[in-house]
Amino acid sequence: FVAGQPATRSVILTPLAVDDVMIREAICTHEAFKVTVQSNAQQHHDRVLVAFDSSQWYSFRHEAELVIKTNSPAQPVLRIPVVVTAADDHIGRL
Repeated sequence: FVAGQPATRSVILTPLAVDDVMIREAICTHEAFKVTVQSNAQQHHDRVLVAFDSSQWYSFRHEAELVIKTNSPAQPVLRIPVVVTAADDHIGRL
């Protein structure tokens, strides 16, 4: 994510054929991010949408994680860092 630019990104969890992994809960540890879980049983995956409200991002001293709780005994909790960079860090990049 880029500071000052609202955006939404998605994370797709696709279990292996032998696993029936389902998301029980997904949260973000910072209030600038809203998390929504979308299940798609037909395609056998869950999608987590993370929406960034740039008006709630006040400082780069904060860290944020996407925390996904699953029904999997092997991986009950996934922690994914959520990164926000300054707008000028993206000048000249795709």
